[in-house]
Amino acid sequence: MEHLLGPLWSAYARSLIKTQDTSGQILLHSTTEARWYFNENTIIVPRLHTGFFNIIPGVFTGFGILGTFVGLTLGLG
Repeated sequence: MEHLLGPLWSAYARSLIKTQDTSGQILLHSTTEARWYFNENTIIVPRLHTGFFNIIPGVFTGFGILGTFVGLTLGLG
């Protein structure tokens, strides 16, 4: 699982600021919310390869418009 989240974690880790409290404990403060790095669009969507399914509605709409004009042309001719 590390190889899948590695680039995301590296990017998020660059947004962390390390500080040290009076007892010597290291604290991490995030300058960016983790949800900007770890979300559905960055983890799930790229691994599902759904690009083809995203264009299907446009393809069907295009065929419908084309069919309408072909039908009108044949009907009037």
